[in-house]
Amino acid sequence: MNFSTTNILYNKKWRKVVYAVCLITLILLTILYFVPFQRRTLWKLGEYMSSKKHFELAEKIVHLDLKGAPPKVAYYKLLFPFLSQLGVTGLLIEYEDMFPYSGIRSKKIPARNAYSMENILTIRRLAKQSNLNVIPLVQVFGHMEFVLKLDDFAMFREVRKYPQMICPTHEVSPEIIVEMVEEIMKAHPDVDRLHIGADEVRYLGECDRCKDYIRSHGINTNELFLLYIHTIITKIRERYPALRILMWDDHFRPMTIEELQKSHIGGMVEPVVWNYHKDVDQRLDVWDKYSDRRIAHPKIIYTISYNVVQRPL
Repeated sequence: MNFSTTNILYNKKWRKVVYAVCLITLILLTILYFVPFQRRTLWKLGEYMSSKKHFELAEKIVHLDLKGAPPKVAYYKLLFPFLSQLGVTGLLIEYEDMFPYSGIRSKKIPARNAYSMENILTIRRLAKQSNLNVIPLVQVFGHMEFVLKLDDFAMFREVRKYPQMICPTHEVSPEIIVEMVEEIMKAHPDVDRLHIGADEVRYLGECDRCKDYIRSHGINTNELFLLYIHTIITKIRERYPALRILMWDDHFRPMTIEELQKSHIGGMVEPVVWNYHKDVDQRLDVWDKYSDRRIAHPKIIYTISYNVVQRPL
């Protein structure tokens, strides 16, 4: 072996050593910075939630949006006791395609990394051990990408090229939703509340089927929204009469009291008022409308949306 060959091998060996040192340093820096950062942020969130300066809360519920990359079940063993320590009382769990659906239609929904039913039981058990009440969230209208992105469900889109919203006038749409709800409820037999989402519904009334329905029934898009939600809630209540139904409130905000009264939606659902600000009660002028006797919501819930990772307090 000549000098030049030896020198090349020597340089390659040292390059590997340098790469390894850099990688280890990067990992250590990540652990030293991001882990304490997230923990500090969670603590500050806990202090904020507990501060009487801001508000008194009957319940403190954390929304777990599990789409895409859900935590390993082992992580919940650490997270749930910590949330309980912060004063959290419940979990709003939005599984999307991470739930192990197995129905006739729904069996095609789960992602490859979806939880198993054993995982779901473990999550429920861990939540109970930390005194956290579980509220499942099943999207029934908008934010349906996890279903409508699949070829088998593309025909149920409101707009063919966008998988965001399910068509409210397609006769199969309620069947898909009810099948999903039944499986979620079977896996959570002890829950007393179900959240049906229904926020940020885009492109309402844009497909030909919906346009014909609006024209033939002489209604507007607000009324179409309410008719569909009424249908979904009625089907759920037929199966679970004691279940409290929650839903996001943003589509109620522009509606008139007369539209809400005519739909009888007030006695069927508890609107969850949401906004990306800590003073949601000051920013939204909806309280007089929602408390109007003609609408008669059984309860109004308001929330603060807070992203632990991206926006520290």
